[in-house]
Amino acid sequence: MTTRDEARERLAAALLGQPDLIISGGMCLCTVRRDDLRALLSDHPRPSVSEDQGASQKMPKYTPLALANAFLSRHGNEGGIDHMKLQKLVYYAYGWWLAYEAEPLLTEGPELWKHGPVFSSLYSALATRRSIRISAPQQASPFSPPPMVPEDDQQTNGLIDWVWGRYGQFGAFALSDMTHAKGTPWQIEAERQGYRVAQHHRIPDALISECFKKEAEKLAS
Repeated sequence: MTTRDEARERLAAALLGQPDLIISGGMCLCTVRRDDLRALLSDHPRPSVSEDQGASQKMPKYTPLALANAFLSRHGNEGGIDHMKLQKLVYYAYGWWLAYEAEPLLTEGPELWKHGPVFSSLYSALATRRSIRISAPQQASPFSPPPMVPEDDQQTNGLIDWVWGRYGQFGAFALSDMTHAKGTPWQIEAERQGYRVAQHHRIPDALISECFKKEAEKLAS
């Protein structure tokens, strides 16, 4: 007999498996415009962005693991966060950022995997953790400290806190459904590719930005 934890571990590993035949389904993704966040989500205010941070100021780019570690350091003490949920939280942070900024926040974008968007380097870093809840920042290698988002990067840390406030209540499987639902960047790109893609197929940043902005307009209307 297999235990429930063993079954969930195998399912979590399968949901993070490499792409082959992609199956769509699940719940809809919802996003909102920056100016509407406070009104629509008053219990989870938007990250503050100073007016002097113009387009000319180049923002730093982080690895997906650095962003995942920020979620862990700021919110992992609430019982830990499993690998799959971290993947989806990082994806939402990536998407929200691209809805309002021209340049991506991370050094790599999400790929089209079987059950939703996945950051390949983050998968490699956390693959051995499987469905185990993680409560502390993780290293990319045995000889380097965990990559982090500096505390003085208020814009990025504010985004992380806002994403957690909006999506932290959901489990990994619900977030997986949400990120590969019909009309999301994952589903649109999967359909374009006939639901069969090569390994490491990127979801275009332009598509991610477009979809988040489009959903924001729907909510604001």
